[in-house]
Amino acid sequence: MGDILIRGGTVVDGTGAPAASADVRVRDGIIAEVGPRLEPDGEQQVDASGAFVIPGIIDTHTHLDGAMWWNPDLDPLPAYGNTTAIFGYCGNSLVPVAGAQRDEMVDLLCFLEDLPIEAFHQEIPWSWERWPEYMTALIGQPTALNVGGYFGHLALRTYVMGQAAWERAAGEDEIGRMCELLDEALGDGALGLSLNHFDKDRQLRLVPGYLADDVEYGALFDVVARHPGRTVEVITRFNDPDHWYSDTERFARLCQRSGIRGQWPGIPTDVLDRDKRDAAWELNRRVTAEEGDFWPNI
Repeated sequence: MGDILIRGGTVVDGTGAPAASADVRVRDGIIAEVGPRLEPDGEQQVDASGAFVIPGIIDTHTHLDGAMWWNPDLDPLPAYGNTTAIFGYCGNSLVPVAGAQRDEMVDLLCFLEDLPIEAFHQEIPWSWERWPEYMTALIGQPTALNVGGYFGHLALRTYVMGQAAWERAAGEDEIGRMCELLDEALGDGALGLSLNHFDKDRQLRLVPGYLADDVEYGALFDVVARHPGRTVEVITRFNDPDHWYSDTERFARLCQRSGIRGQWPGIPTDVLDRDKRDAAWELNRRVTAEEGDFWPNI
């Protein structure tokens, strides 16, 4: 990464401050100085007159797990100002996977996100089962954006339990095995654990996250707590009038118990759900104050 001086642009810094004319100095890929009429210091200069200058946008919730293999340019995201994308959300990750369980997880992701299942089978090398092998494959697949991923609970649960993951709570040995695999992933670059307590598959079966009890979640959250900076993301039944509130309280409590940061999809943004928007904001304020580090994500 070279040194760059971006001159004459209108800076929008993302803090909510008004847009302002300023120069931006970048050293070794990091913004080092922002101010009017900065003096050149031998770096490459870029004339940004008539353009906006913004920090790189981090897309914190994507399902690019497949597309990054057959479209490494990730067009059009770079043109929108994205510099980083996070994948593996909503319990859906392409790791850990093996055999028929892998095909089942691919089918689930493609069904939920309307993705081309043929491309997953033809364009992805599938040179991994567990996270360390997955990281090796990702490092060998450059993309136009920086990328990072979550370890998906649906993939983890079905990898350990097979079809029983769709049918029952996990036993002590199964939970122990899930914790081992999660610990390995978090120690080798996974950003956290993603959960799904919301979706159904193509046959309208509730996804395996529904079958996990607080003992399982608590054990997994304790593993996350051993890795500072890692988080839990959960997609709750946010559009279910009978469960969205209790789901949020449940996972906020579990995160607080383990002392970790959690993310939930709770603040309604569409017109159809505007009637519960005030209650969602009040719930957010309460769980943040009482239950700790638990924040709306989408």
